[in-house]
Amino acid sequence: MTSLAATDGHPEVTVIIPTRNRRHLLQETIDSLLAQTFQNWELIVVDDASEDDTWQWLSGLQDARIRAIRMTEHGERSKARNAGLSEARAERVLFLDDDDLLPKEALQKHVEAMQQHPDAVVSVGGHLEFDGKGGRRDAPIAKRRAERNVAADISLGFVPLSGPELFQQQARESVNAWDETYAIAEDHHLNMRVMRLGPAVLLPEIVLEYRVHDGQGRPFRTWKLAMKIRKRAIKKVTPEERRRAEQ
Repeated sequence: MTSLAATDGHPEVTVIIPTRNRRHLLQETIDSLLAQTFQNWELIVVDDASEDDTWQWLSGLQDARIRAIRMTEHGERSKARNAGLSEARAERVLFLDDDDLLPKEALQKHVEAMQQHPDAVVSVGGHLEFDGKGGRRDAPIAKRRAERNVAADISLGFVPLSGPELFQQQARESVNAWDETYAIAEDHHLNMRVMRLGPAVLLPEIVLEYRVHDGQGRPFRTWKLAMKIRKRAIKKVTPEERRRAEQ
């Protein structure tokens, strides 16, 4: 695994992007991060053994806040995210896919919410779905900012994407990072574990623009795996965790 230079200072947020053979989309994703109103971040891009010019392009970036890691063998998203997570220096971490975009105030809204709700293990906002034909659809999750336990909600079907979530790094470490045995529904598996650790702060704002395009697919396989994950997690819920979730 190859790594480019580290940044200086102490960032407040680490953004981790796993990528493979999507250099042009990746450039748009990074541009959306560069345009953020909140700028105290570092970016770790993990090139999952791309076969296009992704690594050459990453090697030419001049922003000191951006680091790039190249995996010599293709390992899928969970392994790539864990590689980035091992290099993260901030107390809060956001995982962003290489085909999605951040609205310009996304990080600012997340950080403000986490500062106002220090007991929250994660900040979760809504997302906007868009496609190449001009279609757009908002998917908000709350009418106002609120802190609550959502472990029970996730067990019953609430499935937030990973992109509109800002995690406390300590919470992420306590569940042993991403489970690399999952190549689909891995974000659902992560949320099932993290949300049992404490409350989430829910945001009314749209904090991710989710790109819908060819190549994503597999919705039925994802749904079936999510159901299996949910059933296993429900069996492990303790009476104390159930009591907290119902508060």
